[in-house]
Amino acid sequence: MKLRVIAASLGLAIVVSAGYSYAETTQDTCGYDPVTGYWISPNGTVYQGSSFEHAVSCAAQGKLPKIVEERLGIYGDVATKVIAANAVFMNNKVKEARKNDK
Repeated sequence: MKLRVIAASLGLAIVVSAGYSYAETTQDTCGYDPVTGYWISPNGTVYQGSSFEHAVSCAAQGKLPKIVEERLGIYGDVATKVIAANAVFMNNKVKEARKNDK
């Protein structure tokens, strides 16, 4: 019985630490997974993406991962594509400035 409790406790500790590590990884990417580009909500639900407005606001902070950058503005009219191109440009400028500050 004690062995089961210890095993369960160890398993729980591993899950919690993995979740914390994952949350730390996505913190600097506005909740986007930097590998898949999926957006992870604050409650842990995984979505294929978030809103265009959310991505643009993340880009203004220099936190948009490359994979999300590449798909930003692929749909929409000319104005949307221009906004997306400007957001990607800003994302890269802010990232570069942040890198130079370190």
